[in-house]
Amino acid sequence: MSIATSPLRIAIISASLPPASVGGIARWFGDLAPTLHAQGHDVRIITAHSPATVTMAHTYRVPATPTRHLLPEAFPHLNNFASGVVDVLDSWEREGWIPNVVYGPAFDAETLGVLRATRHRVVSMLATPLAVTAELTGHLALDSHSAAFERMRMLEAEVFTRSHRIHALSHCIVDTINNLYPVVLSAPRTQIIPLGLADMKFNARKRDRDPHIMFVGRLEKRKGIDTLLEALPRVLSEVKNAWVTIAGPEVPHVGQEMSFEKEFHLMHGTKVWSGRVAFVGQLSEKKLQRLYEFANIGVFPSRYESFGLVAVEAMRAGMAAVGTSGTGLAEVIAHESTGLVIPPDDVDALAGALIRLCHVDRHAFGRLGREDYERSFTIQLSAERVANLLCEVAKV
Repeated sequence: MSIATSPLRIAIISASLPPASVGGIARWFGDLAPTLHAQGHDVRIITAHSPATVTMAHTYRVPATPTRHLLPEAFPHLNNFASGVVDVLDSWEREGWIPNVVYGPAFDAETLGVLRATRHRVVSMLATPLAVTAELTGHLALDSHSAAFERMRMLEAEVFTRSHRIHALSHCIVDTINNLYPVVLSAPRTQIIPLGLADMKFNARKRDRDPHIMFVGRLEKRKGIDTLLEALPRVLSEVKNAWVTIAGPEVPHVGQEMSFEKEFHLMHGTKVWSGRVAFVGQLSEKKLQRLYEFANIGVFPSRYESFGLVAVEAMRAGMAAVGTSGTGLAEVIAHESTGLVIPPDDVDALAGALIRLCHVDRHAFGRLGREDYERSFTIQLSAERVANLLCEVAKV
């Protein structure tokens, strides 16, 4: 691989950053920025948080009230952020700091203010688009929301069209955008670069000997939490020593009257195995890493993922992983090597996969997953690939 040798001035846009947010996009940019800095680039980050602790990179918060409104069609908070980004860039220019390239997510049209109001060269990163999230949360079916979501969909399409380059996380997300939006994304303008994460130290001696299944993510239908909760009675009835930890915040579907946790306890609270299921809510980064040390099976039965950074987290920790076909997870998890890939929405297949890993294969798959992380998903490798892409754009 050729490595970008010319130091760049890189402006990164990310409304969310750790520690204020532990979501996938936030973790990616939180790891990427200091790695690019360590590779010799001059990195500044524009965010909605203040002050986000991102090591070795300067972080700037957008103003509470932007000087102009560059996305009047958008939801007000998205308009304010995208417009505020341009205010920050303008202030840097007055100080004499002008980025060679601007990099940020297409998600929520975060880069669109820059594309509309400046001449900066922009690379936009594809994440799960609104057309998918709005449908899977039920918002798209609401007449009161349809016009607003359609406007946002068109703003996202504008980002896809106007960006100088597109960073796609997987083949899956490219196919999704091409199917749901009036655009055509293809090489060389669109480049597929998998995400990576910084390594962490795990104490293998702490790992549970008994099967310990872990779900990490928002408790919402897109993440397949309902499929998992339907599969657990069979798994826990058959595997008497299996434990399950479910970590993440509740995100109810439109019209859902009861939380997933409450409904599960109402249906199964009297079962003899119910005490082996723990709902622990959203955890801090530190507590989440401790959980990764103990668990040995990661389950991610999503109906849609543009990539699946949570599977990389599991592999980094030496855990076997279960993911779903037709999603970005299938491009991270190697079936029958680092884990198992099953169809989404398939309770029987999910239960069968978990039971199999509880009995056999989880340790071998976990070792192979760790090897694959070291080979393909480190932050150093991903940062080098992204730096090459940004360098191409800056030199065009």
